[in-house]
Amino acid sequence: MIEGKSSHQGDFVFGLSACPFGASIKNYTRVFEKLPEGFADFTVEFNKPSNVTAQYHVGEGAGVSPFCAVHQPMRSAIAEKITIGGKKIQIYQLGCKSGAGKKGFAEKWIEATGVPKDVVDKVLDNYMCCYYLKIIE
Repeated sequence: MIEGKSSHQGDFVFGLSACPFGASIKNYTRVFEKLPEGFADFTVEFNKPSNVTAQYHVGEGAGVSPFCAVHQPMRSAIAEKITIGGKKIQIYQLGCKSGAGKKGFAEKWIEATGVPKDVVDKVLDNYMCCYYLKIIE
């Protein structure tokens, strides 16, 4: 319900076809023509290493808008409450694509998961968000 339906791309990699904030962004820009000043600065700050990015495996280059700073940690925090076959899971944000088509990659999380960057890039050709689901043994 938070983000809509994601699609399994194989090997625990998922693509999310639509940004859950996409409609809000379009409505805002329809009225005000462009996003507020400072949005890019907020995104840069979100992508910097921090306790939050480390705890939730987000940012680190995967943020393409300030809305990623809300959505990515929220998804990861909710995942901490989910089990699959009685085992806990973690989400790693691998990349995102802006509405303008600019791709952002979290090299740190791509390396940590072993998912090849070209797989993430290909997922982002057709999806707005690419993440990895890890089952904790």
